[in-house]
Amino acid sequence: MITIFEKKYDKYDTNILWGKYEGHFHGRKVRGISPFISFHIDGVGYLGLETIYSKENFGELKIDKKIDITEYISDITIEEDKNGWYSIITNKGHSCYITRLNEHEYKLEFCINYNDYFDEKEKRIVIDSNLII
Repeated sequence: MITIFEKKYDKYDTNILWGKYEGHFHGRKVRGISPFISFHIDGVGYLGLETIYSKENFGELKIDKKIDITEYISDITIEEDKNGWYSIITNKGHSCYITRLNEHEYKLEFCINYNDYFDEKEKRIVIDSNLII
């Protein structure tokens, strides 16, 4: 389920695009292949989570183990039909947890509070969804 500003959405499409990344993390150079996770909600638009949580990290996670991957989220994006694409990653905070359910399925729990650029209201997005990786 995805909740945006108190409105709940049960129907959405999830797409995972794998891409290479290179950067610095905790003072060391890192590179690998990680997912960009996109959620499309009809009539609303797209939500995107750009990560540097690598394919190897997913593979090493034990079944039924829940971990905090908040620091591995490098961008959070929204693409709306009326306003276009923009980033909502802020210093106000977000949280992201992943739990491995079985060999290829993971549970994603994500939350962010942000100020909307267009109507200047504080909004909250919560994602509670299973992913097949």
